[in-house]
Amino acid sequence: MADDILFTSFKIGSLTVPNRIARSATMDYRAADDGSVTDVQVALYDSLAKGGCGLIITGFLYVSPDGRSASRQTGIDNDALIPGLHRLTDTVHAAGMTIAAQLVHGGVQIRKKTPGDLMAPSVLPSYTGVREMNDADIKLLIDSFIQAAVRAKTAGFDAVELHAAHGYLLSSFLSPVTNLRTDIYGGSTENRARIVIDIIRGIKSACGIPVMIKMNGDDGYDGRGIDADEAARIAVLLEAAGADALEISRGMIGSVRTPAEPNIETAGEGYNLAAAARIKKAVSIPVIAVGGIRDKQSAVDALSNGTCDFIAFSRPLVREPDLPNKFRAGAERAECISCNRCFNPRGLACGQVGKG
Repeated sequence: MADDILFTSFKIGSLTVPNRIARSATMDYRAADDGSVTDVQVALYDSLAKGGCGLIITGFLYVSPDGRSASRQTGIDNDALIPGLHRLTDTVHAAGMTIAAQLVHGGVQIRKKTPGDLMAPSVLPSYTGVREMNDADIKLLIDSFIQAAVRAKTAGFDAVELHAAHGYLLSSFLSPVTNLRTDIYGGSTENRARIVIDIIRGIKSACGIPVMIKMNGDDGYDGRGIDADEAARIAVLLEAAGADALEISRGMIGSVRTPAEPNIETAGEGYNLAAAARIKKAVSIPVIAVGGIRDKQSAVDALSNGTCDFIAFSRPLVREPDLPNKFRAGAERAECISCNRCFNPRGLACGQVGKG
């Protein structure tokens, strides 16, 4: 069958993923107040794994207390959280699927911080209560990501993903719009990518777990910032540093396209596929495409023509956690209408369930 490619195995570094369908990291707002895993989250991951997702990427896990973006976010910043995280990995592995821990520091996208507590590569006129990071801050941040990756491996994760998209802290270093530094962490493409490069190398040295990077193929700043060509240059540097896969997304806070706002998505089918294809031509490691893919045939075509190596879904799997199994059984399109109402701080849930 033409769609068989969706259900073939593929490698990310040393990890063999049983099919080409990934669940892109999705914040679920279901953790306990202390950042620990809850029974509700275990049930969610169980449904995704049994639903056929070959690779499940967790909702973003904060690597340090000062990097927690919101309440009810899951943490990986201390060893006491490892047993709960192990429940997630055990659950996914029991269904024969694989799981990666997405690691993040929220940067300026942290809620309920007092003025001066937020930090960024540079202080922009639009920022309030934000300070520019110094050398000690950067060193501590790098170490926080490395130690979080070590915890992830201890907790049984098959890989980690560094969240370097959407305006979170690592993303703010990569973008020339938000990084105006004049030291070794700013300016040229290589300098702006340096902090991510240092983290990749540090993780590889510390524990050797496969490292994926979620990055923008387009910042969405109308001709400024990262575009597909600049993203490809960054991708080459990340591959050289030891990255095992790249997930291509788009959008920054305050840009012309901010992901996950409650509104019907109008960007069209597979709106990141062109950027993914450009980056795929520049690297030899797997490329994961995410964003607006709803038709099974679009996914099959993207894999078959070499645009990408994996197709990732987020919102469709909120509504249908068994979407991969449905595709295998003959379904042609996800039910998700891209309304973005699933991203609810009271708990991730499809906003259309029960409507008409």
